[in-house]
Amino acid sequence: MHVTQSADIRVTEGQDVNITCYWTGNFNGVVVKWLKNNTTVRSKDIQQDTKTTLTIHNITREESGKYVCQVFVDIPALNVWTGNGTRVTVENQEPNYSGGSGETPWVISLASVASLVLVMIVVFLKLERRQEARVIYEVPHSDSDSADMDKRNSGSSGASSQWCQVDVYESVDYFERVEMKQSG
Repeated sequence: MHVTQSADIRVTEGQDVNITCYWTGNFNGVVVKWLKNNTTVRSKDIQQDTKTTLTIHNITREESGKYVCQVFVDIPALNVWTGNGTRVTVENQEPNYSGGSGETPWVISLASVASLVLVMIVVFLKLERRQEARVIYEVPHSDSDSADMDKRNSGSSGASSQWCQVDVYESVDYFERVEMKQSG
């Protein structure tokens, strides 16, 4: 009997892997054992077939190693044949951050943070240039009883006034432009 196996396999973490084992000869009652690094991972009874497949779903890096197929026939006498082995290499499933430029993820993160800090500084400086000004307006005082008396009183100017202080928010640039117009 001659036992052969699939060629070596290189896969990405999370994929499914199929390793096939073939043997010559037609025997009843064949038992196939799959070994990984000399430890049994699966055993299967085969009836009147000359191949079997080991399937590993959603493979992880820990499942990397050399898988060997052993074929056992015990009638008329116990015989064991061993395949040449299939090396399975499982690679990380990390996204490619380099974008072809060879930059590492921390360099890209650092550039993103620096850009964000720069934008924050520009916004802060723009907001800092805004100043508060207080303007006092003269408005008629019409919501009191004394205002009605003042309107009827012939000796006064006809109405009383009230001064109100109002907060006005404008940019410093606005005041600079107004001052330049008035002086120019």
